[in-house]
Amino acid sequence: MARRIGVVTTARSDYGPLLSLLRTLKAREDVELLIYAGGTHFSHINNMSIREVEADFPDCTIRVPSAIEGDGPIDIALAMSDVLASYARALAERRPDVLVVLGDRYDMLPVV
Repeated sequence: MARRIGVVTTARSDYGPLLSLLRTLKAREDVELLIYAGGTHFSHINNMSIREVEADFPDCTIRVPSAIEGDGPIDIALAMSDVLASYARALAERRPDVLVVLGDRYDMLPVV
């Protein structure tokens, strides 16, 4: 039975450094790779980088969009709440054995 390994990416800033790991895990026969993509990957400011993730890994990308409306304190608190709920649903559905996270952005904290 393949081990389910989930990797969370919320921005280009973590996706680039994770690429080598993602390719290695994808090539292993004993691993089922699940890429949980959220955060600014859905931002038009960042050219909807979710398309890049899905193009690189079309069969293992799981979309986890959340509402990030602004960058004020209340906006960030509300966004973190939405991120927590979105990832709770996504992780409960596929239940990875291991979850890899990288980064120090506020949208990563609720995932951890």
